[in-house]
Formats: sequence, C-alpha cells, structure tokens
Amino acid sequence: MLKGLIKLDSFFSSGQCGVPVYKSMPYGPIELVTSYLGRRAIENRGVLEKVKKERQLLSREMKSRKS
Repeated sequence: MLKGLIKLDSFFSSGQCGVPVYKSMPYGPIELVTSYLGRRAIENRGVLEKVKKERQLLSREMKSRKS
C-alpha cells in the first residue's frame, strides 16, 4: 500500500513557507512494494543527473567570473 509521494524540491520550499508537509513511504509485502521502489530509484537517478549537470554549469560560470 502506498501512503503518499513527495517531491524533494516542494518538500523544502513548502516547509520553509510554513506549509505543513508530510513525508510517507510504501509498506506491505515486499512483492507489492518492490516495483514501486524500483520506479522511484529510476526517477531519482534522473534527478541526480540533472543536479550533476547543474553543478557543472554553475562551476563553469563561477570559473568564468573569477577570470
């Protein structure tokens, strides 16, 4: 059974604005939650790739401003 989803960016921004945010997780037999957890892992990999690209761009910009 899945109790809810949360996006990390909305979690932090909403919490800082005073909006209550609840984090939840799937629970139940491993056969039922494994596919969900697999999908989330794939989704998170995409997020990490975007963050890596953003860090590279920021690093380049900072280096160009130093010169």
